[in-house]
Amino acid sequence: MPFDLWTDWDPSWVAAVLSLPTLLAAVGAGIFAWRAAHWTKQQSVAANEQVDLAKEGLVVAKADAENARAESVFQRAETNRANRRQAEIRLDTMAPAILARAEPGEPLRRALEWRPQAAEGITVAEWTVPNQSFTVPDDQMVLFRTVLNITFWNVSDQIALVDVVDPKLGEIAGVRQGESLIIPPHDKRLVQWSRQFSSRELSTQEQIDEPGRWLFNLSFWARDIGRNVRDTYTFDGDLRYFGRDGSRLQVTLDPPFPWAENVAMLSTARLYERLDLLAEEDI
Repeated sequence: MPFDLWTDWDPSWVAAVLSLPTLLAAVGAGIFAWRAAHWTKQQSVAANEQVDLAKEGLVVAKADAENARAESVFQRAETNRANRRQAEIRLDTMAPAILARAEPGEPLRRALEWRPQAAEGITVAEWTVPNQSFTVPDDQMVLFRTVLNITFWNVSDQIALVDVVDPKLGEIAGVRQGESLIIPPHDKRLVQWSRQFSSRELSTQEQIDEPGRWLFNLSFWARDIGRNVRDTYTFDGDLRYFGRDGSRLQVTLDPPFPWAENVAMLSTARLYERLDLLAEEDI
């Protein structure tokens, strides 16, 4: 039996056919949505990559800035060091040079002197340089002193200011504390250093071994007349004349390492006082 399109159609089929455009529209919308989502995701990924690139660029820029800043600081420090060194070289030509020698006095060339003292503290004799070893009982009061003649010889072409800054429990005869010795070029200045103590201060071996009783390490400064440059010199002499024998103090004529002359040596690096002061003011 022939099919009649107008009389023999199936309503459900017709509905399906009629819904086809809707289906196609939905499929198209889905495809569009998928493509939109796909491109949105790609755009998001691209945006994240751009953000990451921007962050990396920022890190690189910061690193470049830090490197540039560090290079600038380094160059400035190098320039300051070069300028400082040039200034130091100029001041070095102004610095005096001192040859300082310490010697025991004539005629026996011994640094130790002594004299007995009464119990009430009254001196009963003049200072004497011993000519032989001797002992002192603990109940006897004796005064000792070590005496050295120090010669400061300015061997430079500059006027020198010499300041004894640490006499090591001693004193410089005729020079007041804080007073500078002014020594013309190629000239000398002779002073006398002495350190005094009593036999009661040597009643134990521990007291005898104290550096202040036997070590001669006087320090002094040498500066130019404008006080720009300062060198520190220190002596290093052995003046051990004492020992203990039970209740008696033993006094010897010469220290374990006898010497007739001791020369002061530079003990610290040169200081540029005025430059350092200016540097502190710039901080």
